[in-house]
Amino acid sequence: MGRKLALLPALLSVMALGWVVGWEVSSGKGEIFEDERSLRIDEVASRMTLQMTMMALAVVMLLLSGRTPEPEAEGAFIAVGLTLAGMGAAHLLLRHYYARVM
Repeated sequence: MGRKLALLPALLSVMALGWVVGWEVSSGKGEIFEDERSLRIDEVASRMTLQMTMMALAVVMLLLSGRTPEPEAEGAFIAVGLTLAGMGAAHLLLRHYYARVM
């Protein structure tokens, strides 16, 4: 019962956010026009976020590589390695796709 009560504030905040977004869209005033500058800002922010995430994962990978004999670090080492490889592969695939499309 205590666990369910702990989730109540999060549920209420999500419901309130959904109500506000639904009300804004239904009133007809919720139209958002983006210009090329705002799209470029979003693109740069996304690229920097991915670069920082990849660098953080690489640092964690280096730190965990010194602890490979420890059995409890092995699962984290594999998880970080697979995440880093997956993000790199997704980046290369999306870059190749958008180079063809655009």
